[in-house]
Amino acid sequence: GYLAWIPREKLTSLEPAKTPYSGISLSREQIVSRLDGVIDFTQAALKIPNHYLWGGTLGPNYDCSGLMQRAFSASGIWLPRDSYQQEAFTQSVTQEELLRGDLIFFGQEKVNHVALYLGEGWYIHSSGREMGRNGIGIDQLSLEGDTISLAYYQKLWGFGRVMASYRQEIFPSPIQADNLLS
Repeated sequence: GYLAWIPREKLTSLEPAKTPYSGISLSREQIVSRLDGVIDFTQAALKIPNHYLWGGTLGPNYDCSGLMQRAFSASGIWLPRDSYQQEAFTQSVTQEELLRGDLIFFGQEKVNHVALYLGEGWYIHSSGREMGRNGIGIDQLSLEGDTISLAYYQKLWGFGRVMASYRQEIFPSPIQADNLLS
């Protein structure tokens, strides 16, 4: 739902998609049936040497929302790109309602970090060097965790449940895209 930029000289290498993206409609039950795969993806990614990469959406190096987007898409569930967009896209739940596969959001003035709830008080995420593990790690959702878990817990924003697969409905028409180039 937001603009992306490409250098003008790269435009000649673009080719139109053979079929337009239309997203996929999934019921909540279909999403639930795929959440083990989402969790398995993140745990497999954890085992591969990695580091935090801002903007990273392809393994082995991810940022937080890139890891979530990639893990869900590997199971056929599409999420928006950034953590604040993922928070807006999900259905808000309370900590008491939290289920395996739900998302956990962190931030102060706005959401700027996301993690995947594993159950029993643990979550997996890709965190940075300054505040985190410089890559994918598992942390405790509690005031009882280590210093990194505690630092994130103090920035806890909320929780979200993926209820649908993301569909981007608005694309610029070719005429609008041409106008952006002039």
